Amino acid sequence: MELKDLQPAGLREGESSVGGNTMKVEIEPYSCVSSGNCLMVAPKVFDQDPEDGRVILLTEEPAAEQRGNVDKAIFLCPAQAIAWAEEDQS
Repeated sequence: MELKDLQPAGLREGESSVGGNTMKVEIEPYSCVSSGNCLMVAPKVFDQDPEDGRVILLTEEPAAEQRGNVDKAIFLCPAQAIAWAEEDQS
């Protein structure tokens, strides 16, 4: 089994923990331990800094078809450096 095949508990393939709400991806790059799990499961959303390997966010608002991959990245991040956050509508 490969990392990309893992699925957070309670979600079916292609489903996301984010419903219809407007959500953004948030990262804490200084918490990142450079495992690269996020890049392996969501390469359209995450990259790694070539100098230190820390996570780089390519888009705060990934396309709907990428939301499940972001959930996987959150689940697989050993440093818990990735999270969903509600967009501030004010």
